[in-house]
Amino acid sequence: MRFYRDLEPKLSEAQRAGRKRQGKPFHAKIANRREDALHKCAFQAIVITDSRGS
Repeated sequence: MRFYRDLEPKLSEAQRAGRKRQGKPFHAKIANRREDALHKCAFQAIVITDSRGS
């Protein structure tokens, strides 16, 4: 799973230019997307497990 496919060009441009302040929001967005996807995956696993057990 690639969480940053659409943000990758902007992030790499900011990193190459050495603009840390400009790259921070992209890192935050990527981290939030990754965390959201992991929460959704874990929740789905719990739902599946609960439906099998009942």
